[in-house]
Amino acid sequence: DLFCAALTTLCELALPLLVREITSYVTEKTGDSFIVPEFVKLVLGCGLLYIILRIIDTLANYYMATHGHIMGAKIEADMRRDLFSHLNKLSFSYYDNTKIGTLMSRMTSDLFDITELYSINIALAHGHKNARIGIAYSMSETCKGECFGNNKGYGSNARTAIADVNA
Repeated sequence: DLFCAALTTLCELALPLLVREITSYVTEKTGDSFIVPEFVKLVLGCGLLYIILRIIDTLANYYMATHGHIMGAKIEADMRRDLFSHLNKLSFSYYDNTKIGTLMSRMTSDLFDITELYSINIALAHGHKNARIGIAYSMSETCKGECFGNNKGYGSNARTAIADVNA
């Protein structure tokens, strides 16, 4: 489940990186050095890679949805069995002072909440943690040259390059 959450995070982080590759090619290769067949090959390659990553993402999400809920239902069934066993061991005087409907309603809702916590929220939290790490890494790689004063990094001549492309 957590492996699939990591896969979906990687697939989500791939789009900005692929777009960065395409835009860096356009900004670096201007004028006579811009080769259209090479650019088309780059765009088609990035598009094909992105489609493959989307398929992997869909399969991983399907696995997390089905197997996560199945595992959560099994955990819920085990907990219900343990609680019912515990309720059978209690004395009759306990039930004289306690409303059974309230007890059963509380047990059912609490077990459902625990099941949902396991099956959905843990995988999502793991995926969000991975996404934050990936975004921070991607931003640091993109900003390497420009953010620290030496304007030799990505996008340093972007204004003139984009002006040449638009002209």
